[in-house]
Amino acid sequence: MIGNECTGDLTKLSELLDTIELGAGGSANWVKGTKGPFKISAKIFADQSSYGIKDGRISKLQICDINQGHWGFDGTYVNYDRGWDVTPENIEELVFLNELLVALGDDPISLTEFIEITDRLKEIAAIDSAADATAAAEGY
Repeated sequence: MIGNECTGDLTKLSELLDTIELGAGGSANWVKGTKGPFKISAKIFADQSSYGIKDGRISKLQICDINQGHWGFDGTYVNYDRGWDVTPENIEELVFLNELLVALGDDPISLTEFIEITDRLKEIAAIDSAADATAAAEGY
């Protein structure tokens, strides 16, 4: 078995990825890896959780361009930190995200769910933008 008591079995995930590093950053739950044009960093648990993507095992996930030299939001395709910060922007990114979820035994994200999540984030961004404009107009 690939994995540990914190992450659970990661055998299918290791078969999906080109490279995999367990215990990244000194924490038993963190996993880093690469596949094709993507690099990932994920906090994975042995059991499903209400903090996980679709109540699954991944509570934090960043998928970036493999050529990006550092972790951050530049070149980030997906960012989930107990909630969505950055959602996939195209089918290739969504397919890779779903491959990760399925490799961990979690449910994939349907196209309908993807559209709902994206629309919700757009609404939040619009509210934040309006609040910023109001604050600027009031001199804050």
